[in-house]
Amino acid sequence: MTYRKFNSIDTDSYKSDIESSTLLHLEHTDLEGEYTNVLSTLLEKHAPIQLKTIVLRPSCAWYTQELHDAKHLRRKLERNWQSFKLTIDHEIYRNQCAKVNKMLVEAKVKHYSDKVTSCGRDQKQLFQITNNLMNGPTETS
Repeated sequence: MTYRKFNSIDTDSYKSDIESSTLLHLEHTDLEGEYTNVLSTLLEKHAPIQLKTIVLRPSCAWYTQELHDAKHLRRKLERNWQSFKLTIDHEIYRNQCAKVNKMLVEAKVKHYSDKVTSCGRDQKQLFQITNNLMNGPTETS
């Protein structure tokens, strides 16, 4: 994704660059082209285009709102422990870590056991599920 930081433009510097440019001394020949050229050059100087990488991760079928809330609480407890450095805060944080890890494993196991159970005797679906578990999903474009 590309963007410009318009809020970081120094308006006094930008104004002085516009005043010292050729915009104020133009003839009536190609005003639109000159405005576009000078202003885009100044914009590139004061607010250059920046690139930001956004990672889109596929959602997991077994990930629930309850897991999200538990992980959010874990991060909150970790920040609390890091800021105060108390032993009790560390114990509370470690207990929440264990709880979240257990919830994650149980959610995955439940999801995949339900999928395997729902296959019944369909060997093709069962193979696809186990292949997906062992090798990961295949990427399709």
